[in-house]
Amino acid sequence: MKDRKLEYKDIAGNLPHDLHIVTDRTEGSHLVYAARTEGLYINGFDGGIRIEFCKAVLRPESDLYRTITHNGEEIIPIVELAKMAWSIHKSQCEHLFVPEYEYVECYENGRLFATFSFIDGGLLKMCYPDKYDGFQQINQCRLFDYLHELKIDYRGLIDTGRAIDCNTLENNPYK
Repeated sequence: MKDRKLEYKDIAGNLPHDLHIVTDRTEGSHLVYAARTEGLYINGFDGGIRIEFCKAVLRPESDLYRTITHNGEEIIPIVELAKMAWSIHKSQCEHLFVPEYEYVECYENGRLFATFSFIDGGLLKMCYPDKYDGFQQINQCRLFDYLHELKIDYRGLIDTGRAIDCNTLENNPYK
């Protein structure tokens, strides 16, 4: 799988959110300002760069559980995702926290109300441990839009060589 090249479907959701790429045609990371069938457009390359010569710059999935800077604010992405998910179903939770990098818990009136986790294969899971068995279905479009905004690599592009971890760059463009 490492020999697969970057494709438009891999990065389409990230394009509206100031996606950066790296390429062997130039040094450093570059902001993609447009994408067309003939290539990705970055400053200094008027004809664009063919996508197969590019790698997306993304945050690894492990950044979901770490404090990152986004729009000048320090956040923990999994907590922000949980808040968004519960705003769909539950308007008030007393507090959220991340125990052991596994999931977020929400308490209501001092009692565990639900857990939220991002699990294998890009699935978002909400559980209500003392109310229901299994999963609670939620509209995940807003949540995946937010993952794109944060440039979280939930598709495994870093592992397959189609993207690089922004934290490994000398100048992380997302800080």
